[in-house]
Amino acid sequence: MTGEQQAQQDLTDERITQYLRPWLCNETDDRADLIKCVRAMLSDASPAPKAGAGTVTKWNVVQDPLTLRRVGKTCEELGELVAVLGRTIIQGLDGIDPSSGDSNITRLTKESADVLAQIECTTAAFRLDREAMAKRSSMKQGLMAEWEALYTPPAPETIVAAAGMAGATEC
Repeated sequence: MTGEQQAQQDLTDERITQYLRPWLCNETDDRADLIKCVRAMLSDASPAPKAGAGTVTKWNVVQDPLTLRRVGKTCEELGELVAVLGRTIIQGLDGIDPSSGDSNITRLTKESADVLAQIECTTAAFRLDREAMAKRSSMKQGLMAEWEALYTPPAPETIVAAAGMAGATEC
């Protein structure tokens, strides 16, 4: 390493130390380890991290107008649906939306339709795999049916049979 390269390296190490100083207990506390770690992260020679659970990845902000419109509009419609769902939790399906005067079930119907429309437009615009989506949707619907069944009360005849009281009548 030349003298100029060493001076540049020392300056870089000092900038790293200044940035990290709030996390250091004293001037020498883990300074070398922190500098080594940061230097490795900034080095072009260091391998790129693999994306996955717990991996920090760089954001690449979307610039494409079509993508921004599609994603933005879908988020907007999802937000409106979430608002109606929240109001439904609080007021029930027959509650009234104060801004429109519609029942929550009517608003839920409208906003669900808006979300479905956006999903269709997004699917077409991004050429999403409809077959894969259909398979996953079917699988999720099956899981939801199983989950809902956990909350369905058993029929009275099932309770009577389980109690060993065959032939008994309901009161």
